[in-house]
Amino acid sequence: MGKTYLPPLALVRESAAGEDADFNERFRRERLKRWAYGVRNGMSLLSLMGFRLGLSDSLTFQGVRVPASDNQVTCRIIEDIWMRGEYDLPGFIPQPGWRVVDIGGNVGIFAMLAASRGARVISYEPFPETYERLRVNTRRWDVQCHHAAVVGRAAGPVRLFVHQRHTRNSLLPPEPGQGEEAFAAGIVEVPSVSMAGVLATPCDLLKVDCEGSEFDLFAQAGDSLRHASRIIAEVHAHAGDPDTLAGYVRDSGFAVELHAPYPGTSFSLLTAVRR
Repeated sequence: MGKTYLPPLALVRESAAGEDADFNERFRRERLKRWAYGVRNGMSLLSLMGFRLGLSDSLTFQGVRVPASDNQVTCRIIEDIWMRGEYDLPGFIPQPGWRVVDIGGNVGIFAMLAASRGARVISYEPFPETYERLRVNTRRWDVQCHHAAVVGRAAGPVRLFVHQRHTRNSLLPPEPGQGEEAFAAGIVEVPSVSMAGVLATPCDLLKVDCEGSEFDLFAQAGDSLRHASRIIAEVHAHAGDPDTLAGYVRDSGFAVELHAPYPGTSFSLLTAVRR
C-alpha cells in the first residue's frame, strides 16, 4: 500500500456507522478555507453567501446555476469536489487538452470542474433523473454525456438499486446490515456499456465512483484498462478488500497507491499511473 495523502481541505465524510463525532465542529472551523478553495475553482462567492443565509436554493459555478437537491446530497458532493479538493491529488488534476472519462457522473460536479480546467470530458450516469441533471449542468462545456452504467463486460440492460439519497445508487444489491432499508426507493433497469467500450479511445484520466461495483468493474476490465494513462477511483470497503482491487489494477500494468482522504471511514481513493 502506498503512502497516505491528505488533501489540505479534507474532513471526515459520512461512513456506514454515521458521521465522525466532531464533524460539525470541524466543518464550521474549516468553512473559510473551503469557501476560498471553491471560489478559486470557479464558484460564485455571492451564491455561496446566499445559499448559506437561506436566500437561495442553488450554487453557481462559472455562471452555471446548480440547484441543490432536497436531501442536500448535491451540496455534499460540491463540498467534497469543489471545496475540499477530494480528487485534486498531485498528477491527477485534469489539464487543458486531457481526455477525461468520468464513470459515475452523478449531476456533473466533477465533470464541470474537469471541463472548466480545459479537459474534454465524457461522463456516464445510469440513473435517469440524475443523468438529466448531469446533461443540463455540463452543457456549457460540451461534456459528452451518456445514460448508462459502466460494467466490466457487455451485459445489456442491468438492474440499478436506487438509494434514498440517489448519489449512492448501486449495481450491487444491498446486503444485510449494510443499510438495505435505504434502497426502498426501488430498482430500475438501465442501459450498460462495457469498460472496453468506454476505453475504446485512450484517455488521460479515468475517474471511477460507482458505489461498490468498482470491484467487478476492475476485475473484468482486463487489457482495456491499459488505454487509461491515469486512474483515480473511489473504493468502498463494504464491497470488498481495497488491496484486492489494487491488485487488479496493478496486474494491468499500473503503479498503484491507496489513500485515506477521510480518516476513520471505510472510504478510500485509489490512484494509478500506467507504467
